[in-house]
Amino acid sequence: MIYQNYIRGCSSLTALDSFWSYELCKRLMTTEDETSHQAALKVLFCGGIAGIVTWGSVFPLDMVKTRLQAQTIHDHVGESATEGRSLLGRPRHSLNSLQIAREVYRAEGVHAFYRGLGICSIRAFIVNAVQVCFISTIYSIPDRDI
Repeated sequence: MIYQNYIRGCSSLTALDSFWSYELCKRLMTTEDETSHQAALKVLFCGGIAGIVTWGSVFPLDMVKTRLQAQTIHDHVGESATEGRSLLGRPRHSLNSLQIAREVYRAEGVHAFYRGLGICSIRAFIVNAVQVCFISTIYSIPDRDI
């Protein structure tokens, strides 16, 4: 239950990150004499920027989550002896999220929390640009009685 509420809270924060960064970008780029073509490009660009901002803000948490998931293989009764061992070959000792973050910072520094962010940002830009453009297009279609 605690984890479900935590995930819901993180989802809300991520949506808020995406929303404010999109709106700020859109307001900064708005001109009085923009054409419909420029407006469409603005929506694509600002949607992409919102994706990068969102992933940049949650990337360290995602790295910790990934390491938390990968630190051990589930221990099931009746499976081979290797199933309960750490993936790194050390004796099984599960760390919590804060312990993982401290260990990563101590051993690898701040850079480890952002390793892979570049390629993730490229993907986030493309995906979010298309999503925001699609959503904006759908919301701009007037309701019609059929």
